[in-house]
Amino acid sequence: MSNSARSALRTKVRNLLNEPTAGFWSDAVLNDFLQNAYDHYYREYVELNPEHGRRYHDFTYTGSAEYTDLTTTGYDIEQILQVEDRTDSQPGSLLEQSDSLGQLIRDANEYAALSVTSNTGFKWAFEKIESISSGVVTVTERIYFAPVPTAARSIRIHVQCAPQVLSGDTYTTGLPEFVERCIILMAAMDARLMELNPNLGNLPMLLEQAEQRMYRHTRPVKRGPMSILYEDLN
Repeated sequence: MSNSARSALRTKVRNLLNEPTAGFWSDAVLNDFLQNAYDHYYREYVELNPEHGRRYHDFTYTGSAEYTDLTTTGYDIEQILQVEDRTDSQPGSLLEQSDSLGQLIRDANEYAALSVTSNTGFKWAFEKIESISSGVVTVTERIYFAPVPTAARSIRIHVQCAPQVLSGDTYTTGLPEFVERCIILMAAMDARLMELNPNLGNLPMLLEQAEQRMYRHTRPVKRGPMSILYEDLN
């Protein structure tokens, strides 16, 4: 994996723009272009290599609660792939995902509370809740359970991480060099398109070549959608 910091990526973008120091393009503007390109190619790389950006997080579910807020993972969750109940055994049993949050809530209201010694019919659903206060957006990641267990459970979630925010010049992408090359070229192209008379030059051709290289390097490690941690727990 590459350890290129945002500042190093920005320098490479400036080299392509022939503007080594901030002039027409401020650092803040180029940082925005780098973030947009990083978000795009992070997800492209995950599509090609599903095992990238996968982690697990352990927490204790408090009994008799309909949901738990995931506040201590240390990363943004793109998707929960599997939920493992490790209360009685490790590895634990995989819990079934509900068809929808609405169905899960209806199940919770319809059925009696789950026994502390059983997880029969124990399902889960995941939701991201956005709230705005004083112009600041806060995202709450929340997992629901139904029927609602009556006692604490030891839960492990297996997740696909969302792209991180490159909020500082020392932040790194965690992506291979052949993906970073695409990020740099896309950011440079976006910068050129800001100009009143944009001249992309050979940037589109270079980006196409970089994308082909990324796909060529990634294809050998492509996995199926179910190739995730603890795939065969049951």
